[in-house]
Amino acid sequence: MFSTITLALTLIMCKHSPDTAMIDTTSASFCIEPAGDTLCDYNWLVPEPETFYDKQLYAGVHYMCPSVNPNNSNQFIYFEQDYGFPPKCDVITYDMSTEVKDVLFTFPGVMKGNLNWGQAGWIAFTYGYGGSIQLFKSDGSDYDQIVASSGMSFGEGGGGPAWSPDGNYIFYNAMINSGQQAAGIVCDTNGTIISTHQVTSKPSWNSDNVILGGGGITIVKLDLNTTTNSTIAILQNGLELDEILSIEWLPDNHYGVFCKHRGLYRVDSFTGEVNLMKERCDMKNYKVLSVSNEGGFILCEKVVSWHTGPASLEYRYEIWKMDINGCNEVRILPK
Repeated sequence: MFSTITLALTLIMCKHSPDTAMIDTTSASFCIEPAGDTLCDYNWLVPEPETFYDKQLYAGVHYMCPSVNPNNSNQFIYFEQDYGFPPKCDVITYDMSTEVKDVLFTFPGVMKGNLNWGQAGWIAFTYGYGGSIQLFKSDGSDYDQIVASSGMSFGEGGGGPAWSPDGNYIFYNAMINSGQQAAGIVCDTNGTIISTHQVTSKPSWNSDNVILGGGGITIVKLDLNTTTNSTIAILQNGLELDEILSIEWLPDNHYGVFCKHRGLYRVDSFTGEVNLMKERCDMKNYKVLSVSNEGGFILCEKVVSWHTGPASLEYRYEIWKMDINGCNEVRILPK
């Protein structure tokens, strides 16, 4: 049912500025912000500078949870969250080639959820802390709730369900046996349960039928062909909140990319080797990742901050695009 996609990747690390020379991955270098942004120029072994800054949410429009159309890499779906009064959230498809937006739904209040665009044209939509799962087509039609409550929080970002490569099945985590047991569930687009497995947080499903996931500081693989689960990497904890936020396969089925509070990383799923691709800091960090189907780029939700005073920052969620190796990063939204 699944076809293997092979992609030859030369993953190299780079400076944050698009015009900065690329650096080989063997060097111990970070993607530091451009000169003049002194907040980014520090070593992670010293106390975290952000503890000295008062950070306030920008009271305007934020751009969140992008998911690339697997059949057309120019398009993606996302949340456009307005934190004004009264707050509202639009679910929007956006075409990067034409810069055309199509608003599919508008919800009152603040949305905490996920969007995931599948190969068959369905979009999985999760929100709230009850863990419900809705499906709809990319034009907003055929809206249907297939899981009323998983009993688990999907929260915000990369914690929602994963599509099978053909777009006919979903993997998600749920509480079963009257809430006594957590399990990974495979269901069809009607919500019918096909199989149960070990819980795999923030799942990403590749064409070899293997789930890549990350919970806390642990990266795991769940092979759906053999139902075996294995730990491939345990990350250095460092900070209490330094946990994996989002993780995605690259189309070669060998490497994955993930973000946590310290930055953007690549992981070798065979050896467990982890490499820092881009450093985060007070002025930026990455929260949600989506990889184009052909492996040409990474789309991400990025938190961007700016000074509002000597010891204060204001921040906004934005959508950015970069090469598969983390280089040539450009903002997509807002324009």
